[in-house]
Amino acid sequence: MKRKRYSVEQIVAAVRQHDLGVSAADIARKLGIAEQTFYRWKKQYGGLEPSEVRELKQLREENAKLKRLVADLSLDKVMLQDIAGKMYGPLPVCNSIRRSSARRGCDNVSGLLMDQS
Repeated sequence: MKRKRYSVEQIVAAVRQHDLGVSAADIARKLGIAEQTFYRWKKQYGGLEPSEVRELKQLREENAKLKRLVADLSLDKVMLQDIAGKMYGPLPVCNSIRRSSARRGCDNVSGLLMDQS
């Protein structure tokens, strides 16, 4: 059976019909969906205006884009650490670095790397 995809605006319109008194069973039958699907839509989109729904959709798309960007940057970081480890050997780990002296600790490690070249 072919799945139908409904736009967010269509879902909000169906939820509004239910708010106006149309039974959930009638709406589900009209749309060709299960009642449980309708109630899930109602839980997710109930009380939202169409403009808020568009904004929600844009925010979700932006969030997905940012998650992909973070994943790509994390992968780049791991690759660069692997390359640095192969070029300079294992990097020293300084356990005594406190938050206030983290910058100085980074400078010390980079100084060690410069001395090896």
